[in-house]
Amino acid sequence: LLHGAVPPLLFLDLGRRAVAERAPCGSWRNQHEADLVASMVTSLAKMAEQIGEDEVVRDCCVLTPYVAQQECLRAGLRHCPNAVVSTVDAFQGREAEVVIFS
Repeated sequence: LLHGAVPPLLFLDLGRRAVAERAPCGSWRNQHEADLVASMVTSLAKMAEQIGEDEVVRDCCVLTPYVAQQECLRAGLRHCPNAVVSTVDAFQGREAEVVIFS
């Protein structure tokens, strides 16, 4: 049911709000994008719970190529203990029912 409500592949263009900045460690981050991802995970979890598929969102992963973005995402998703936030390299070889790329 959740797959019927949410497309299996979705791209979102943040437009002018997609301003990445270099973190002190030299990696890249985009706080606005991290906030949007946190909102998406929260909305998906609520939607899944309403239709009785909350187990789907328990298997959720947010991937990013940047360590600084991973830190932003983890901070924004601290209220979602089931959401795994990982770099692409660290997640390699694993699977998840829901994957969001940031």
